[in-house]
Amino acid sequence: MTKRMLCLIIFACGSIALQAEEPDIIEALEEYYLFAPPGGGSISYKQIPVEERSQVLFVDTRTREEYQAAHIPGAIHLEWREVLERRDELPQDRPIILYCNSGASSAQAMMGLRLAGMENVRTLAGGIIRYLESQAAVSVPAP
Repeated sequence: MTKRMLCLIIFACGSIALQAEEPDIIEALEEYYLFAPPGGGSISYKQIPVEERSQVLFVDTRTREEYQAAHIPGAIHLEWREVLERRDELPQDRPIILYCNSGASSAQAMMGLRLAGMENVRTLAGGIIRYLESQAAVSVPAP
């Protein structure tokens, strides 16, 4: 079994404290972090060029209830715990941006997908909270 596979298994099982006797898993994570992109793979909504936003697949990783209450137009729902298991449903040929409320859960989902070999995945910096704030600022006329 490769180090990458061990890492995926541990990640898929949830938050497991790594023991000192598990050096292969720790080494695999160290290797991943050495080559992880700068900035942790997050991007703000404003950084996405307007002409490219229609090409991006936004994936809301929150609960179904949160998704139904408010989401980015065109976003699909895949709870963060399901993202790795359902990765075959995600496209390989276009950018994917995962988001949750603040960015923490979607970052976990992104790490799992990256360990599984998906390089077209990023997270939305600040999550939907920052997205909604930025949209409100755009739509409210200045006094």
